[in-house]
Amino acid sequence: MRTYLNNYQPRYKLRPEVRDQYRAHARAYQQEKGKFARYGLTMDQFHAMFEAQGERCKICRRVMGRICIDHDHASKRVRGLLCHGCNVAIGYAKENPTTLRAAAAYLEN
Repeated sequence: MRTYLNNYQPRYKLRPEVRDQYRAHARAYQQEKGKFARYGLTMDQFHAMFEAQGERCKICRRVMGRICIDHDHASKRVRGLLCHGCNVAIGYAKENPTTLRAAAAYLEN
C-alpha cells in the first residue's frame, strides 16, 4: 500500500461545515426519494395532504410530532397522515376494524 494512503482523510472529516451541509442535503434527498416514493407521493403531494388535514393527525386531530404516512398494505393506497401513536395503534390491531371497534366499546364502558 502506498504511504500517502495511510494518512488519507475524506474532505468531510477535515471540514465540519462541509460534513454538516452534506448530511443535511443527504437527509432531505433520502426523505424525498425513499419515504415518499415508496408510497408514490411527491413532496408537493405530501405537503398538500398535510395542509388539507389542517396539519393534524387524521384520527386524533392532535398536532403531529412524528408524521407517519398511513397506507393500505394490500393496495398500497395512501389513506392519510397520522401521528406515531395512532399509526402504531392501527398496526397493533392488524388494521382490523372489528378489533378497533371492540377496543372503542371496551373503553366506553
